Amino acid sequence: TEKVYELDPKNTNYGFTLGEVLKINGKYSQSLQIFTKLACQNPNNWSAHYEMGQIYYSLGNPADAIKKYDTVLKIKPDHALSYYEKANCQRLLSRDKKQRDKALKNILKAIDYDPDNANFYYLAGIVSNEIGNFENALNYFNMAIDKNPKLNEAHDSLIYLLAFISPKTKGKYFD
Repeated sequence: TEKVYELDPKNTNYGFTLGEVLKINGKYSQSLQIFTKLACQNPNNWSAHYEMGQIYYSLGNPADAIKKYDTVLKIKPDHALSYYEKANCQRLLSRDKKQRDKALKNILKAIDYDPDNANFYYLAGIVSNEIGNFENALNYFNMAIDKNPKLNEAHDSLIYLLAFISPKTKGKYFD
């Protein structure tokens, strides 16, 4: 793939494929260079910006990842995965309630654009739990399970929430 891309560096399909292969193989800096080139060739290439956000996240740099997801959302405001990934990054940046509220706002936008994605509801449950809104967390975990009954993380989080977190919630659902 690298040789083909070198022969035709303006072919975005080759570049994108090469960037993905490098990313999958953990060669993040090389992959980042490819996606940066693609974004420079076409600043409206939201996919290149999204992939750069993924790489920054993988490198433990959520602040730069958020900037890339924001770029995607300027180009493609209905890109649900960018709202989801941005929410994940916001959770990593800070544990304060204000940051968690921003994360929840973004995950709810993701749900608006893709209401069938169980992972989005699961993250909404996690964030709701983190800010102390146990009833909403319970509802989001249940919605995640309704969307995908095989999402074990949602089952585990629901059990944990019911059994250990909130005495008010626990008493409401079982003795």
